[in-house]
Amino acid sequence: MNPRRRAFKTLLLCVAIVGSFVAVSARAQTQDPAELPAPMSVTTTAESPPAPAPAMVDGDAVVPPAPAAATSSTAAVTALPRLRDDEAAEAAYRRCKELLARPDTEAMTIEAGVAARACYADVVAAHADTVAALKASAGLMVFDALLQRPVQDGPEIPAGRLGVSATLGLFGVWNAVAGGILVGTNTSNVDGPLLVAGSGAAAVGLGIAAGVGGYYLADALKLDEGSARLVASGVVWGTVLGTAIAPSIARLEGPAGFNLALGGVVGAGYVGGGAALLLSSLVPFDEAQVSMINSGGMMGSTVGLLLLPNLAAAGVQDTSMYSLTYIGSTMLGLTAGGVVGRYANYTWGETLLCDLGAVLGVVAGGTASVVLGLSGSNNALLQTATPAVGLVGGYVATALMVREWRADRGAPIWRDAPSVRPVAMAIPVGKSIVPSLGVMGSF
Repeated sequence: MNPRRRAFKTLLLCVAIVGSFVAVSARAQTQDPAELPAPMSVTTTAESPPAPAPAMVDGDAVVPPAPAAATSSTAAVTALPRLRDDEAAEAAYRRCKELLARPDTEAMTIEAGVAARACYADVVAAHADTVAALKASAGLMVFDALLQRPVQDGPEIPAGRLGVSATLGLFGVWNAVAGGILVGTNTSNVDGPLLVAGSGAAAVGLGIAAGVGGYYLADALKLDEGSARLVASGVVWGTVLGTAIAPSIARLEGPAGFNLALGGVVGAGYVGGGAALLLSSLVPFDEAQVSMINSGGMMGSTVGLLLLPNLAAAGVQDTSMYSLTYIGSTMLGLTAGGVVGRYANYTWGETLLCDLGAVLGVVAGGTASVVLGLSGSNNALLQTATPAVGLVGGYVATALMVREWRADRGAPIWRDAPSVRPVAMAIPVGKSIVPSLGVMGSF
């Protein structure tokens, strides 16, 4: 080894050792002996840092200097108290732990936690200088964190309960009103005020019962916000479609036609709610997707209404064609809204902005029809085309604006695409098995 290089390394080692010795001596001279940490007892021993291992440099062993002792500026505690083992303190600590003893399948209650915390506090106060008190202090810190809960103004109501409860409550009122109408049209010499009073009382009773029943139904089925809104929307759209088909049923002569038509409106609400409940059990929905389904239904029903004058201008006399046109347009809109909601990643508030764009568009289109004199023409297609174009154009333009806004903020625009694949299935029928085809995947 080069002698000059060896001398230089030896000099660096001496400087490091002398510097450490000077630092320790200066600290010992400036600190009061009473403030020096007392030797730790046997129960609280602390191991000194291991001596650094010799490092091999060019074949020579060089021992680096030992790390300097931590000063009061870097250590949180300069002296630990002497802790002692005390059997009475340990017994008190064990009693605290027994308060929490329970089977693994049973959760700890708030009362048990409060009692255990009070027990730990007693151990700390009565046996302050023991190891048991140190362990009880740790238990106090844990329970203080567990028992702290955010302050709430009232009891927490799970998501998806109030919306479906309100919708089904209103549907119960409608059931009572429809029942009163049926009683009035099928009963002769009925007292009018008595019928109104009975229908009103039934409406209040059924409204409350349906609202409470809807709440507990959503709670029993564990419906989330999206599923609950889908069920509520299914009831509404079922009633709308039932109303659309009612004129075709009411053509039957006699009171039977009217009874069937009104009963069909009520029954369609139940069918729509049941279909939505079944769909929510198969495919998950969030509130934004349900809102897009409602947007599609709103646009489809509006287009269906705008198509009816064109049927009249074409000389269509069959009432069923009017009902089927409106129902088909509405169903197409609902389906389109569901498909778009499966891909477009919008929030519930952003879907409402798109609805506003559609409303503004149909108003602008209708105004343009009047201004251009199209409303005075005999061409029903021109009269209804501009509002329809404004409706769809307003929604699409607002949706594109919202998409660009999300892109500027770095928010995701598209959802994960559904992935499904066909699978072979077998359905048992009696003693035989019938081959069938199903789908599997993620929607």
